[in-house]
Amino acid sequence: MRFVVTCLAMLLCISAIPTVIAGGGHGDHHSLTGLQISRPQIENTVLTDQNGNPHSMHSELADATVIAFIFTRCHDVCPAITQNLKSAKSQLANEDVAFISISVDPEYDTPERLKAYTELHDADWPHLRSADNETINGVWDEFLVQVDYEYINSHGDDGMGDHGNMDNTSHDMDHPDSVTVVMP
Repeated sequence: MRFVVTCLAMLLCISAIPTVIAGGGHGDHHSLTGLQISRPQIENTVLTDQNGNPHSMHSELADATVIAFIFTRCHDVCPAITQNLKSAKSQLANEDVAFISISVDPEYDTPERLKAYTELHDADWPHLRSADNETINGVWDEFLVQVDYEYINSHGDDGMGDHGNMDNTSHDMDHPDSVTVVMP
């Protein structure tokens, strides 16, 4: 028994060494570096959903809200993101998790096109856009999304080439994808 207590005491002393070293021996003044994982509150921006209705960003907030940035003429990564979210949503059916998709191509992604996209992928969550550049740019800035218009425009009107084949030139580009989870 005495051996176990001695080992436990030694373990506690050893585990305190990194704390003292990290503090530089100056008490409670710790210097830590890394990425910030907390962020300011999301603005209550109102965008337009796939049904043409106004949709507040705060209306879907749950214990966790998954926000994806997609565009409807994307033929590779966006459908995969949407299907992964659909799968996650079904697996989290008993949890308080909301899903939102936001277009990075709002000029092309009209409510009608967003509705067709949600129906094609059987996605039952809001797909949002804004015709107002200042509003949508503010949302993108809030989530640190950088939109690559050259890449998006390389997909043409429907992401298909002249003969109904996928436009192979777009496969060599980086996709401006982004999925974020936010919590209250």
